[in-house]
Amino acid sequence: MVASQTQIPDGLIDYLDNQIVDIKQTLHRLDRLRAAVVRRDEGSLEQLMEEVRHETRQKKQMDLEMQRWQMKLASVLGCPPRQVNMTRLCEQLTGQERRIIQEKQATLQQLTRELANERQGTELLLRECARFTRLLLSSMVGAGNQTRTYTARGREQWNVHCGQMNIKM
Repeated sequence: MVASQTQIPDGLIDYLDNQIVDIKQTLHRLDRLRAAVVRRDEGSLEQLMEEVRHETRQKKQMDLEMQRWQMKLASVLGCPPRQVNMTRLCEQLTGQERRIIQEKQATLQQLTRELANERQGTELLLRECARFTRLLLSSMVGAGNQTRTYTARGREQWNVHCGQMNIKM
């Protein structure tokens, strides 16, 4: 092991900091998405959609940068690029550099767990919204072409051929 000779390549800390910022922004965006869905704020939802489109382009660039870092670190660590990870890098580092990478690793792990939880919560909210919307539509349009309606005198009757709303144009 050449622990004393291995050093953090220039720019790696900045890259890891950018990853941390990116995850924090994604968490914030998920919070805003849930709030906009609950408030039914169409303007905010449109703005978030534009941010997601922009983020997709940035994500592609970050993925390319990650691949470059994997190649660079693979040559430093003497392993294939797919085996490069922060734990393996820490094994080769000593002192302050090792501590810095371990701190970044812990932060990224914590944020990643939080992101997984937030994503799951957002997914559940959106599924429930979709279920509720389907329920409302089926009560208005009719499920299986069966709808309960009421006469002008309040008598219940079943109309099995159409829903409460005529959606024909």
